[in-house]
Amino acid sequence: MKKGGRILIIDDNPKNVQLLANILHARGFEIEVGLSGDEALNWMQDETFDLLLLDVMMPKINGYHVCKEIRKNKIHDDMPIIFISAKTDKNSIVKGFEAGGQDYVTKPFNEEELLARVSTQIGLKTSKEELTKMNLVLEEKVKERTQELSDANQRLVEIDKKRNRFLSFIGKEVRAPVYLMEKSLKAMQMSAESSHLAGLLTDLNQSYVKLKRITALTNKMVKIHNETFANNLNDVDLLGVVDMVLTNQDALIEKKELLIRVDVDEGSVVKTNYDLLLESLNAFISLIGAYGQTKSLLTVKFSAVKNQSILQVTGKFNAINDDYIEEMGLYASYSELIMQFLDGVFTQENAENNEFVFSWIFN
Repeated sequence: MKKGGRILIIDDNPKNVQLLANILHARGFEIEVGLSGDEALNWMQDETFDLLLLDVMMPKINGYHVCKEIRKNKIHDDMPIIFISAKTDKNSIVKGFEAGGQDYVTKPFNEEELLARVSTQIGLKTSKEELTKMNLVLEEKVKERTQELSDANQRLVEIDKKRNRFLSFIGKEVRAPVYLMEKSLKAMQMSAESSHLAGLLTDLNQSYVKLKRITALTNKMVKIHNETFANNLNDVDLLGVVDMVLTNQDALIEKKELLIRVDVDEGSVVKTNYDLLLESLNAFISLIGAYGQTKSLLTVKFSAVKNQSILQVTGKFNAINDDYIEEMGLYASYSELIMQFLDGVFTQENAENNEFVFSWIFN
């Protein structure tokens, strides 16, 4: 296509067609021609043009009728139509506009006027097309942004649900250790030399440790809600995290005589928040240490599959009781919350015979 645009000329007078074609072709337009209304309609069935120069007075089908038929096809809505006629009376001009035309030129042709009208109409068509494209681009960007905002809002809703669930567990978990601490302290005050003192001190210490852990989780949760960690994601050495947690829980592990298997290669890295992951992993290792079966196997495994990295902890527990269920619910809700915040997933699965698999999945 020539740079000026593609124009169809329809006139039953071959001399007029030749004259118009010569003028427009010399100015860079690509020209197609026809000598009747039927030819015009045939062209329009399979082709598109930037402009139609259409004679009004033609045998069989006049220009007005041709124009009305063309306007029935939506594909030609934006194509300007300029009527050609020897008539200059107002009624003919108005009739042309009513039929769907955009402009009117008269015979004999004034070359400069013709070129000016043709260039103006094609320019308007081009501007309209560019504006339509821009609007489509803007609409698409608005849709994308709307979807992004919707996704972000949904994510916040889900985080808020998990945060509320986490807080509900805290309400239950804090009461028991605090009550036991109070009971133990009163007993110690009343009978400092009692034979039960050692047992009470042990219970008190366990409750204190548990309460301290719950407090730490609560502080982390509050920071998550305030998005303190939002820009604090780094490459974290998983083997270092696992070693740190196992060291922290060494006393419980030794007391239960747990067998430890760590299947995490050196150099295994995930992009996450070190503190959040450490607290979550520490909670579940302590859970296994507190409620796990004596001399059972505690496994920590890391694997990378396609676009996901998975850290798994597996432990076997004694008979399920309310304390265990509530504490697991607390740690699970916290871990679900932090992993969603970190664009990951936390899951827990009861495989069989009270063997649980806890998984941190990083995308």
